[in-house]
Amino acid sequence: MGSCASTKNADVSAQAHTNGAKKSGAHAVQKIKTKADFDDALKQAGSKLVAVDFTATWCPPCRQISPVFEKMAGENPDVIFLKIDVDENAETSAACKIRCMPTFQFYRGASMVEEFSGADQAKLKASVKKLKPSTPTPTLVPVSAGPDMAKLLGDKFVTPQGKTVGKEALKGKHIGIYFSAHWCPPCRGFTPQLVETYKALQKANGNQFEIIFVSSDRDEEAFKAYHGEMPWLAMPFSDRKRKDELCKAFKISGIPSLIMVDIDGKVITDKARGRVGNDPSGKDFPWR
Repeated sequence: MGSCASTKNADVSAQAHTNGAKKSGAHAVQKIKTKADFDDALKQAGSKLVAVDFTATWCPPCRQISPVFEKMAGENPDVIFLKIDVDENAETSAACKIRCMPTFQFYRGASMVEEFSGADQAKLKASVKKLKPSTPTPTLVPVSAGPDMAKLLGDKFVTPQGKTVGKEALKGKHIGIYFSAHWCPPCRGFTPQLVETYKALQKANGNQFEIIFVSSDRDEEAFKAYHGEMPWLAMPFSDRKRKDELCKAFKISGIPSLIMVDIDGKVITDKARGRVGNDPSGKDFPWR
């Protein structure tokens, strides 16, 4: 695993790690040493937001952003801040599919709701501010109504075999809008999970669910190769304008991201990635 190149807005001073979770004072960063401790911390957090810093002592960007993360713990007493050294706690970093440091993951109700990599101070603060319980969830007004959703999605899609189909392929179905790319390690880790959930739902619900892959791949060749690993539809790679409009409408700031839409074109959740991770069999589908 390598460190991330981005050090945007990161403080240059380093600060010592905090003590372990059991020794931490009020509002201090808790250092998690085992997978069991991590699972317990998420469970004990309940509905509170949990911010997790996956770090390494040998990683310069990690050392640069560390004081910022620790300061934020004191400024946000309603948020739980955890720090995980990927070398000391390899089991947890592997389970969370960490491939780049620093990586920040955010959890609520034991479900991951957001993730990004890089020592970006502004993005870290913005994520905590956005996800805190006291902060209203962003309203997806532009895409909440059926006609607007239909306009955003368009009327042409492609199968993994390259066949073009129309909007009739979506009629009467719940829709998952999947923002992903093959160059993204977390995407490659999540896609096989989503494939299994999709297949289980197709078998259980009789083809009442469809996914539309919205690609952020660098070229059409990469898009076609990655789409070939998926059993669902995709927005044509050539329609970059529509892709940009969807990203803007849903405020997509990182991938992978999965948006769930009901049969009337109304958004159910923009955090479906975490829902799939916690419900791989689709028992609670469509994850309202």
